[in-house]
Amino acid sequence: MASELGILVKPPSSKAAIEAVEKLRCLRPQALLLNLPENINDLILELASGESFQEFVKEAERKLPKPASAWLKEYEPILKEIPSFGGTLDVICYIDPASFKKSAEKSIELAILAAKSIITGRIEVDKWLKILKSEVEAYEKTIEKEADKIADLSKNYERPICISDFTAKQIKEKLKERGIDPWIQYLGQPYHFTPLEILKRTMMKREVSKEEAEALIREHLRFIQEYIYRKPFPKAVDEWSREKLYWIPKE
Repeated sequence: MASELGILVKPPSSKAAIEAVEKLRCLRPQALLLNLPENINDLILELASGESFQEFVKEAERKLPKPASAWLKEYEPILKEIPSFGGTLDVICYIDPASFKKSAEKSIELAILAAKSIITGRIEVDKWLKILKSEVEAYEKTIEKEADKIADLSKNYERPICISDFTAKQIKEKLKERGIDPWIQYLGQPYHFTPLEILKRTMMKREVSKEEAEALIREHLRFIQEYIYRKPFPKAVDEWSREKLYWIPKE
C-alpha cells in the first residue's frame, strides 16, 4: 500500500499539543503514530473505547516510569481527543519501552542534579555532561529503531501521521533510505528551545566546552526556578518561548 506519511514535529509545549489536535481533526488520517512507549498500546485502545483519562493515567502507572503523569502531561490534549474519533483513527505508540525507560531515568538523574545545584549553588559540570552525553548517544541509536518501526507501521495505511520531536529531520533521512519520503510540519511555532534542549542539540553536532555547558546549565536552573516551579511543564515552556521571543508580534 502506498503511504503518504506526514510527520508533525511537536515540541513539549501546550501550544504544540493543541495544534496537533487541530491538525488531526483537519487531516483526518487513518493512523496516528505516537512517540510514546509501545507497552501502553493496550491502554490506548481502552482509552479510545471510552475509558476515562484519569483511569488511563492510573493504569499507565503500572507500565511507565513513575510518575506516569509526568511523561504523559505534554500529550494530554492529544490523548483526551482520541475517543472523539470514534474508532476511525488507529493510534499506535512506536517507542521502544526499554529506550523510553532509560531516557526517563536520565531525566530523573538530571532533575536530582538540578535540585542539588539549586540548593548548594554549585554545578558539577562533569556529572551533567556525562549524563547528557549518554542521552545523546542513546538518541543516535534509537533513531534507527524508530525509523524501522515507523516505516513498518506506516506501510499499512495510505494516510498515516506520525508525532515526533526535534529528531524528526534525522528520522526523515532514515525513512528516505527505506523508500519513504515523508512531509514534515513544525507545530507550536514560533518556539524557543529550552536551555537543556540547546545544550543537547549542540552536543549532537560538536564538542561543547565546560564553560559553554555551565552557562546553559545555569540558564536551565533559572528556567526551573522561574517557570517550572510555577506551572505544569508544557505551560512553562509556552511562557518561556513567549518571553524569549517577545519581539515577535503575538497572533
